[in-house]
Amino acid sequence: MQTERDGRLILVVGYNRETAIMAGGKDVPEVSTEDAVPILLDLLNDYRFATEGDRSRALAQLISPALVFGRMVADGRVPAGLIEADKSQAGKGHLVAMTTAIYGCEPYIIAQSKGGVGSADERLSQAMIDKRPFIVYDNWRGRLESEALEAALTCKSFSARVPYRAAVEVDPSTSNYMLTSNGLESTEDLANRTNIIRIRKQPSGYRFHQYGGRGVLDHIKRHQSQYLGAVFAIIRAWHRAGKPLSEEGRHDFRDWAGTCDWMVRELFQAAPLMDGAEEAKKRITNRYFAWLRQVAIHVEEAGQGGEWLRSNRILDILIRAADVDIPGVGDNDDPTEDKVRTKALQQIGRRLGLCFQGNCVVVDGIKVKRETENDSNGHQVRTYCFTRPASPDDDDSGNSGEQRGNPYCDTDDSQGSRYSSAIPPLIDPLLKSPFPHSPANPANGSQHRARNSQKGAVCADSGKVCDPIAGIAGTAGDSDDLLDVDDAIRANMEGG
Repeated sequence: MQTERDGRLILVVGYNRETAIMAGGKDVPEVSTEDAVPILLDLLNDYRFATEGDRSRALAQLISPALVFGRMVADGRVPAGLIEADKSQAGKGHLVAMTTAIYGCEPYIIAQSKGGVGSADERLSQAMIDKRPFIVYDNWRGRLESEALEAALTCKSFSARVPYRAAVEVDPSTSNYMLTSNGLESTEDLANRTNIIRIRKQPSGYRFHQYGGRGVLDHIKRHQSQYLGAVFAIIRAWHRAGKPLSEEGRHDFRDWAGTCDWMVRELFQAAPLMDGAEEAKKRITNRYFAWLRQVAIHVEEAGQGGEWLRSNRILDILIRAADVDIPGVGDNDDPTEDKVRTKALQQIGRRLGLCFQGNCVVVDGIKVKRETENDSNGHQVRTYCFTRPASPDDDDSGNSGEQRGNPYCDTDDSQGSRYSSAIPPLIDPLLKSPFPHSPANPANGSQHRARNSQKGAVCADSGKVCDPIAGIAGTAGDSDDLLDVDDAIRANMEGG
């Protein structure tokens, strides 16, 4: 391990009398900063990140364990790495395995369980008692509420409790914590303690890079000391520069954020660390937006992105998907039965209504628009359109300006509205406050400020004000929600 002693960095292998530290492993070669940067960047080349900010946070995740083991940030505390994928087999577990392999470790896995012996909190306590260096909540589905995990990420001492023995006081700061999920819901406290990294599954047929006929994970294990030397080189460069902290203030772990933001921007020439993270944090702390994200993903998978859908078609997509919660449908219910289907449509309409304050919202890079039209009987009904907007300066992964820090639907789709607006634009008071702009160079900062100073940002293709993801003010009794519910019931009766 690499740690600091009297203002200088020292490498500890075996027992070091000066620091009274016992470190396992073998000698680590010295790697130059110029070599370390491409070595670590290469590990992430096969990943398709939601935004460049997510790539920067992945780089920080590779480096953060060295900051923990070497006590290089305040109290040795770093946030839990949350790797969130849009689909199964996108590589979230692989990123965990790569991270732990760099440090020559195996992760301690905490799997989600609905029964049996041993809760997640008990397993967390056992892992800390055993001083496991990496503790991973693997492939977590739905909501995660754990006061024990929240405490472990911030407390200096933790009372670990396991069956058949007295509580044990442990130091939780000696471990690294990670989570993987395809759509996590969490408390605000836990979200504030995470480093959110969003990845997207590569398209079918994508060819992953090989190292002499072997995969990257096997290559890391064969050359583990070189990869660890690359991490140490990045920390040495930061230390030589005087351990600078950037002005990044968009994370509660400010020392970690300032340290890693300086590293990724100055050494890797990467995007600001926290770009796009605020939108992701707000989404995972709101159950309606977490659900809407899953709906949007499955609409895209069904090939119906860009089409205007009524609630009954959305229900059909969710039934075929089989792995998304359908509101109002119990475990033993058949959503194709008329009675169950009507109840499901009512609940889908109500839940969709709770996701909007105006008529457009962006969730994880997908723009969801809502229109109102009159049916043949003169009734107002709602339709929804899910699109992943692109602009000329976007990369080939479809990253939009919103994902780089601007949450408004301000891309120009140049198609006009399907209908004349039946609902007057709603000016959200949140739009009066600029979205926190990037603390990068002045040119980038001014660009963000100019973009976010538009207090009346609108969807170019609907003429309606678009809501930031934080814009949730509806309740089940709002008139907008009742419109969605009525539309759902009528759509089921009409079959349209």
